[in-house]
Amino acid sequence: MQNIKSILLMTFFILALFGASLFAGNNDTLKGSNIQLEVAGLSCPFCAYGLEKKLKTLDGIDKLDINISNGLIKGTLKEGMTVEKSDLKKQISEAGFTLKKVIVDGKEYPVSQKENDKK
Repeated sequence: MQNIKSILLMTFFILALFGASLFAGNNDTLKGSNIQLEVAGLSCPFCAYGLEKKLKTLDGIDKLDINISNGLIKGTLKEGMTVEKSDLKKQISEAGFTLKKVIVDGKEYPVSQKENDKK
């Protein structure tokens, strides 16, 4: 009986420390219809094509319009679908660029330097 109490107490302690992230809504989940991404390092049509291919592998991405001169990507998300900010960042990073800003339906989702430093 003492062993069970110890296990339950330890479980409660672990959930108290880490549980907020398990039970709270995920700030990384993006839902809406219009998405705008600001990307650093975009300089040519070939780069834009490669980036578009990477982003379109994500299930929630529908249409994309990439403006090379200002590094802006405007697009739409598929109806009822969500996209993870971390997945966008990963695809952009793998294409050789840096995600600077994410805006979905007018709401900005900050991208920290710390997130960009993760490889």
